[in-house]
Amino acid sequence: MSALYDGLAKNDVDVPLLKQNINSTCSRIMQLFGPMMEHQFYTLNGNQPVKGVPFHILGFDLMFDSQLNPYILEVNYSPSLNVLF
Repeated sequence: MSALYDGLAKNDVDVPLLKQNINSTCSRIMQLFGPMMEHQFYTLNGNQPVKGVPFHILGFDLMFDSQLNPYILEVNYSPSLNVLF
């Protein structure tokens, strides 16, 4: 990602603003998606108290318009962590 951001900065893109827009877009989705994940976790756990701090990795697919505004295409609930080139 740093190479992408460096290239965008060389083309006069406001990278901090771009990162802020990505963060804001993903945060809005998590406001909707987070409670559903929490409900599913506690339901599958028999509504028992949780020891530790549960976490889940999500994958966000984004698309950008010509003004570099981010749009969510999909949220992957179980993204592959395999990196094959």
